[in-house]
Amino acid sequence: MTTIGAVAVELYGLPLEQFTAARDARTKELRREGDRTVAAQVPRLPKPSVAAWAVDLLVRHERDLVEQLVELGAALREAQGTLAGEQLRELDRERRRLLTAIGQQARALAEAQGQRLSDSVLGQVQATVHAAMADPAAAAAVRSGVLTTSLETSGFGPVDVDGAVAVIGAAPLPHTRRAAADTGPRSAEDSGVDGARDARNEGASGTGAGRAEQREEEGRRRQEERRAAELAEARADLAEAERLDGRAAGQAATAHRAVQELDERRAALAERAERLRHELQALQDEDDELAARLTEAREALRQAANASRSAGRAAEHARARVERLER
Repeated sequence: MTTIGAVAVELYGLPLEQFTAARDARTKELRREGDRTVAAQVPRLPKPSVAAWAVDLLVRHERDLVEQLVELGAALREAQGTLAGEQLRELDRERRRLLTAIGQQARALAEAQGQRLSDSVLGQVQATVHAAMADPAAAAAVRSGVLTTSLETSGFGPVDVDGAVAVIGAAPLPHTRRAAADTGPRSAEDSGVDGARDARNEGASGTGAGRAEQREEEGRRRQEERRAAELAEARADLAEAERLDGRAAGQAATAHRAVQELDERRAALAERAERLRHELQALQDEDDELAARLTEAREALRQAANASRSAGRAAEHARARVERLER
């Protein structure tokens, strides 16, 4: 039995310009098959924004990369209060590297389907994936593959995903990530988390060190405190920059939707104007015909009036003659 979730997964994986026609065709097909319940739901599936469509493409074709970023985001959230500054910086470098890779892949996938992503749209794509790193609800929305609009976040925290997914609980997409047993270079996330664990173990093993070691440890601690303060300041700056970037991306998405709506309304007005032009031409033709007939009728009336006057004069002469003869 066909479900609205399965139909959504099918439609949101198509090239963007095919979405509306495919949605209409699928609706008609479901009606012919007698599945009127789902057929009534399909027309309500919104066409995705360009950025959301690009993210849906990534989830289908670059799932590994998306999952790496989502898992890295979870590691960063957990590591905020436990990892040392250098280890956190390493994870942040990995985050930036993966976001850059996401942008490159999104642009390549879109161009393969005939869609060019502007820098603004590319920023929305990266902001959406960054939101998936920051919040599990946003991660679930991105993983659905039926995202309708881009997401944004000002840092690690809740993300507003209301209305961002076409169908809640859509059919799951295949997960193509490599198995854990695969060999290969470890990510910065793995090395950073393991490095933090090693550092904590080393700290525990040095509990009984002498006073010289204690002074050295105290110096290291003060250095780490200074680095932690610098890191906190840098994080605040980063959060503010991401907040402004997310706001700009959201404004661009809103403007894009407004342009789409106005384009559609303008096209509808143009179609209506064309119909009215045809109707006006038909009325003009009818008016020309009536004008010609009116001219003919007026001429007939004039001739009839002349004939009536002539007949009246003849009758008057005949009466006068009769009267003369009767006298």
